[in-house]
Amino acid sequence: MPARWSAVLAAVLVAAGAVAALASGPTPRALAEGWYWARIGAELLAAALLIARVGRSGPERLGWAMLAAGVLSWTVGDVVHGTGDPYLGARVPVAALLWLLCYAAVYAGLALLTRRLLLRSQAGVWLDGVILGLALAAVCAAMLIDGVLRAVDRTGAEVAVNLAYPVADVALVGLAAGAWAVSGWRPPPAWRLLLAGTVSMLIGDAAYFIAWGRHGYVYGQGAPFEAAWALAFLGFAVAAWRPPGRGDSVRPRVWGTTAVPAAVTVMATCLLALDHWTDSSTATVVLAATAMFVVAVRSILSVRELRQLVLSRREAMTDELTGLANRRALLRALETACDAEEPTGALLLCDLDGFKEFNDTLGHEAGDDLLRETAARIERAMEPDATVARLGGDEFAVLAHGAGRATAMDLARRIRETLTEPLPVAGIAARLDVSVGVALMPEHTKSALGLLRRADVAMYSAKGDHLGVEVYDASRDEHSRERLVLAGELRDAVATGDLEVHFQPKAEIASGRIVGAEALVRWRHPERGLLFPDAFLPAAEQAGLMRPLTLVVLDRALAACGRWGAAGRALGVAVNLSASNLLDASLPGEVATLLARHGVAPSQLTLEVTEGTILANPLRSGEVLAEIRHLGVAVSLDDFGTGHSSLSHVKRLPVDELKIDRSFVAGLATDTTDRAIVEAIVRLACSLGLNAVAEGVEDDEILTRLREQGCALAQGYLFSRPLPEDDFTAWLDARELTLPRGRRAAARQPS
Repeated sequence: MPARWSAVLAAVLVAAGAVAALASGPTPRALAEGWYWARIGAELLAAALLIARVGRSGPERLGWAMLAAGVLSWTVGDVVHGTGDPYLGARVPVAALLWLLCYAAVYAGLALLTRRLLLRSQAGVWLDGVILGLALAAVCAAMLIDGVLRAVDRTGAEVAVNLAYPVADVALVGLAAGAWAVSGWRPPPAWRLLLAGTVSMLIGDAAYFIAWGRHGYVYGQGAPFEAAWALAFLGFAVAAWRPPGRGDSVRPRVWGTTAVPAAVTVMATCLLALDHWTDSSTATVVLAATAMFVVAVRSILSVRELRQLVLSRREAMTDELTGLANRRALLRALETACDAEEPTGALLLCDLDGFKEFNDTLGHEAGDDLLRETAARIERAMEPDATVARLGGDEFAVLAHGAGRATAMDLARRIRETLTEPLPVAGIAARLDVSVGVALMPEHTKSALGLLRRADVAMYSAKGDHLGVEVYDASRDEHSRERLVLAGELRDAVATGDLEVHFQPKAEIASGRIVGAEALVRWRHPERGLLFPDAFLPAAEQAGLMRPLTLVVLDRALAACGRWGAAGRALGVAVNLSASNLLDASLPGEVATLLARHGVAPSQLTLEVTEGTILANPLRSGEVLAEIRHLGVAVSLDDFGTGHSSLSHVKRLPVDELKIDRSFVAGLATDTTDRAIVEAIVRLACSLGLNAVAEGVEDDEILTRLREQGCALAQGYLFSRPLPEDDFTAWLDARELTLPRGRRAAARQPS
């Protein structure tokens, strides 16, 4: 990298200057000579770094190239000055012209880089830069230019050259300070270094002119302030390798629109007042007066900006259609309420039932009228200190400060009452119902967004269950943080195979022999212990994990079935499917692959589905089940009798087995209604050529009743709880040992 080599070169040059100084002895001339070579080395280092930066692509290349040219011009001027410095006409040194050329190049480079900050800045930001630049230029003019005019002859080229330095300093500092203001008072690191560099040049020139005015100082005599120019160039070089900022839109800070113009006004007023008692230069007076004029323009613009800001903020916090607070305003009110020392209150989220149909039938104009009337009624029904907002569409919200559960429910009922009265819209008396969800603070959460989300969950519960009003219930929240964490942990458990499959035996009622088992998934959570499906399957469904989870259970169940077959036990196995499984067109192929992998006959596998899973998409579910049944795999309709339109499913779907829900089986011995339902299901299954399986069998009396009614199969705690595969196999062995010899042999025969 060139910058690295330049550092080596600079180190060599500095070392050479030090050696030369020590070799000549500690005389003033030797020290000045060593100081001279050290400055030359630092300037060469800065030039090399800038040139290396120019070699990189980017829109700032030309700006850095001009800075590099300026530093090189200054360095050549130093070398020329150190070797005799020939004069041009009128006693103007060549080095002086090279130094002045440096100022011109640096100014051009800063101007090009400043354009990157000005591309999309507001007019007020531009004026801030102009104001600050003019003010600093006026101060510099008063401090430097006036001094130069008094210290030298007022005629000739020498006066012009000496005046050019402070004028150039004024221009550079004004430009750099203006760029600082243009950045919105948030300059990137590169601009801080550039401003520091221009200030360093100003310090060097100021010190030089003070010394020159007192005793005719000649540049290069070894004064410490001569390091200011080298430091300035090194600042430019380091800035070249920092991000210079982008041309993004910059907005002025509030203090920038007030404090800066005020400070500049005071500064310019002092300079103009000083001119009354002293003979200031024309440049000082013109710059100060111009700064005052630009401040006046900036003040007018600030008033307009403030008026526009107030209007914009009002519009940003108000719903345009109804005039209520909008979502942004509601969130701000919620955040304020939640930040209180003892936050209390209730958020009511309201959704109009049937609004879409009304809007589609009568048009959007009538729908807008209905929303305006709804907003007015809700606002009239609430307390004056309540925040009423429209969140969008037909959703409204009410923040009731300090309200508890009872007050919130009363407000919800009041909203429903006022909205169920006829609303005269489009020439008709519209009647719409409303669903209200209630979330309480701090009972449910102390977070603004959390309160809004929980009220939303409660509102959808009220709408789905047709309850009208519902208070948030964490157990019904399918998107709670706990469920999200559980879904992430479950994903890892599925991927690493940490799930367990337990087996519950399925017995033939007439003979008592075990003909199969239902595979039931379990998750041994590292912190919560053994979890049953109800605890994690909703999270799996929500996270899209049912497909991999079901394949894991199928694989484990068929592997166990294969091992049982190899041991001489022809037991079947049943696996449950979810709604998403029945929408997966690849499921039949996966089942066929797993059957072949474990050497299990299709007739030994039963896939259990519930009526609810079929209702998700009856057509697609029927197609997937038909393909599964075509493989020779049996299909069981689980929890029969508890869903909707059960008989139509039996008629239309390819089903081989009906599982009688445990809610009917549990009351079989004592409840005549349950007994009649079970008997009807058993007869229906027999008439259609299907197997009837009773689940939840827990005592001998229920088993006897099932046997009398002709039910074929049963499973439940009477036989065994679900067991891991090894324990299940041991249970089978123990059961065979307790059976009579004839029944023992039958128990090991294929079903």
